This record gives sequence, structure tokens and C-alpha cells, in this order.
Amino acid sequence: MPLQHGIDSYVPERDALQGKDEHPARLCREDCAVLLCTEPPRLLAARAAKEKGEAEAFPFPVDADELAFARKKLPRHSHLLLRAGEKALLVLGEAYAETETAVLLLLPFPVENVARVLSAMGRSDFLLSPSIRAARPSPRRDERIAEQLRELLSVTDRALSPTARVGMRTRSLLLASLAGCRLTADELPTLPDTFSAQETLRVTTLLLCLLLTLRQRDGALAASEEPEIGYRLSWTEREGEEGTAEEDAPQDGALPAFLTLPCFAAYRAEQSEEGFFVDLPIRRRTERGRIPILHNREERTRRVIRLRFAKETEGERKEKDGATP
Repeated sequence: MPLQHGIDSYVPERDALQGKDEHPARLCREDCAVLLCTEPPRLLAARAAKEKGEAEAFPFPVDADELAFARKKLPRHSHLLLRAGEKALLVLGEAYAETETAVLLLLPFPVENVARVLSAMGRSDFLLSPSIRAARPSPRRDERIAEQLRELLSVTDRALSPTARVGMRTRSLLLASLAGCRLTADELPTLPDTFSAQETLRVTTLLLCLLLTLRQRDGALAASEEPEIGYRLSWTEREGEEGTAEEDAPQDGALPAFLTLPCFAAYRAEQSEEGFFVDLPIRRRTERGRIPILHNREERTRRVIRLRFAKETEGERKEKDGATP
């Protein structure tokens, strides 16, 4: 049965709407990162299952040879399988040509099993690292891995693709699912579906980095649409031990590292007292001029989508909820 906003209750969407839960396939998304594939590589945003850690600390046990192989093969091959210790690391580089970034997913399975399962699934688009050797089949384990990979790839194939057949609302929900954020269709405002393929890849990378960054700050995430601001994501900082929030908070005036990428040079990003915001200039496909996407008081001059990211404490959130009639 279809859900609101025309999103069908197919498993990945339903999983995205429920947020982080106990579904077995969630294991495939516990370790996720966005990597800038330069020399040396630079981690832009990440989440890790075992350690919270800062985004600058590389969370995956990948040696230099594996990363060198990835840089050599991207972007001609957008899907790679690398060895990370004894585990498998998926490299998804759909946005590499536009952003020089790749999405990394560490799977909790032996890399040889994952390679064999991808081959059996007909996913010849995944290029294997030379370090991966053939191993004896393990039917029961392979079937379990195949079930989880099918669900995972049904999410990533659409969330990271530039195709216009995936609407921005559905894409945003799938990206939230990858990042482990709790966003629902009712909370998520509609982004336009008129992006070019190149802009879609940039916006996709931006949203995933933002969601990973906010989730790494360990708090509740919510979305809303405000006429004078635009698309708004807010997170509630979890009130733990005294001083924890201040230690984890970015320094005043500091923007997330990924906003300094050359591919986002046309975006205006500024730090504010409550968080930061990003303005995205949008062009109509059939016209050269910029057009307003969200109606606001400055629509004639701004003509952009404004992404605003604000934080509030649990105390402020509870006080607000208590004042709601």
C-alpha cells in the first residue's frame, strides 16, 4: 500500500521511514563514509558502528595499495570492491567525476564471500581489487549475504544515481537511511526534481555529507520547511555528560570540511549562531537565468534553495514541545 507523498512501502523506503532499527540489513550500513579521493585521501564525513570518533579519523582498516587501486580506477569504474582487513569495502563513485568523492560502505562479511555473491547476482559492474582471491563457496552464508546485499544495493543504486527517475524526496529518504538518520516523509520538505544530472550528483553528495555529519554529533534529527528560510534540518544535541556537547561542537566560524570542496564553490555557505546555512543557486533547464524555487520575501533577488542547519538542546526541545497546545 502506498504511503503519503506517493512513496511505496517497498522495504528500503519503509526502512528509511523507520529510522535506525534492528533490521539485519542495517548491518550493511553501520559503517559509511564519504571520501575525497585525493593524495592523500581526505575523509569528509563518516559514521562508524563501533566507535563514535571524529570524521578526520579514518574508520576503516584499508591499506594504501587498496586506496591507490581505487583512485586509479575511478571514475571509469564507478563501483569497486576492496579489501579492508578480512572484510569487504564497497566503493561507490557515481559522483566522482563531479565531486572527486566516493561513498564507502564497510560490510561485516568476508571479502571473498561478497565477491562471489556479487558475481552470482550478475553485478559485473563491481570491479574487484587484485588482492581478492577465489575461495570455496559457503552456500548458507552466501545466501544470507546475498539477501542483505540486494536490499543495500536497491538503496544505493537509486540514492546515488543521477537519474531523474528518482525524485529528490525519495532520494533524500534513502540518503537518510544510509546515514542512519530519523527522517520521515511528513517531516521532509520537497526538493525540486529539475536538477541536471551534474547538479543532482553534487546535491546528493552534499546531503549525504550533511546527514552523516549531523548524525555523528549524536542527537535527534528533524526536517521542516520554512517560507522565509527554505529547507531546514535541525538536530537536538543529546545532553550527556557535562561538557560533552561543548567538546564535540565545531569551533566558532568553522564550517564542515566538505563545504570547502571546489565542486561547491558556487554555493554560499556561512556559519550562524545556531548552526550554518548553505544557499544553492538553481538554474532552469530551458532558461539561463536563476529562478526562485521556494517562495520567500526575497524571491526576486535570492532565487536559490536555502538549506539551513540549526541546533537546539534537549531542554529547548522539551520546552518547545511543552508549549505546544
